[in-house]
Amino acid sequence: MSDRDKKLIVVLMIAMILILPYVFYIKDTKVNTETVNVEITTLQARLDYLNMLDNRRGDYIEETERLNKERDDIIASFPAGIAPENYTMFLLQTEYSSDLVPLEETEYYTFSAATSGKATDENGQLTTQLQYPILFDNVSYAPNIETPISSEDTDTGYVALTNSSALTYRCYYGGVKYLLKYLMDYEDPMIYRSITMEFDPETGVMIGAIQLDQYAVAGADREFPDVEFIIDVDGQKMDTGLNDSMRGNEDAEAGIFGNLEREAAAEEAVVEDGGGEEAVE
Repeated sequence: MSDRDKKLIVVLMIAMILILPYVFYIKDTKVNTETVNVEITTLQARLDYLNMLDNRRGDYIEETERLNKERDDIIASFPAGIAPENYTMFLLQTEYSSDLVPLEETEYYTFSAATSGKATDENGQLTTQLQYPILFDNVSYAPNIETPISSEDTDTGYVALTNSSALTYRCYYGGVKYLLKYLMDYEDPMIYRSITMEFDPETGVMIGAIQLDQYAVAGADREFPDVEFIIDVDGQKMDTGLNDSMRGNEDAEAGIFGNLEREAAAEEAVVEDGGGEEAVE
């Protein structure tokens, strides 16, 4: 190798040493620049979106308040719980919910029905009776089904309650139509999942069974009030107290409460016959 060639190689090596760092630097800088430009584009789009939201801040605040109120109204339309005692008083109120009418306007006035609040004349003769006498004979209380109202990202603190309980009833044809409308129009959400009807042509009495579903929303700061033993009879508030004939109806076998006066009389008769406490039990 001649000296000229050696010098040429040395020159080339020096050139590579000087040029290659710039080549790699320019390449890396170009890549970084492109990355920064992409980030700038993304951030600019985000900024434009946030500016749009900020410009419509008032609309979003107003809509959020509207939706929150709508949510609160929906929750407020449901009771805060479902309990057997409240359900029992609801059924008792249903028995007494129709108007009292003059006896001659009641087609089937001989029906043994819930007639507390009835009116009599000076001779003690019955003058009024419930327009639609209804009796609930048997009631089964099922446990509540609880479903949290939440998602993977949000826990509202509310729990949806569903209860499906069965009951049997007796009434006349008009009473069936009245009962179904009463259930559908009741202020607390409920619906009859199924209903059976059997008509006795000799007495005009209809009997059947209902599967009644109730719905409630519990949790958060909602309070479930204690049951009240007060029902409305023909526009008059009456305290049942669970200690008088308002427990049910005039027949001992009628209604879900029975009749305390007849039951108590039967117990006293057993005691007078020498049965003692064990016989009473």
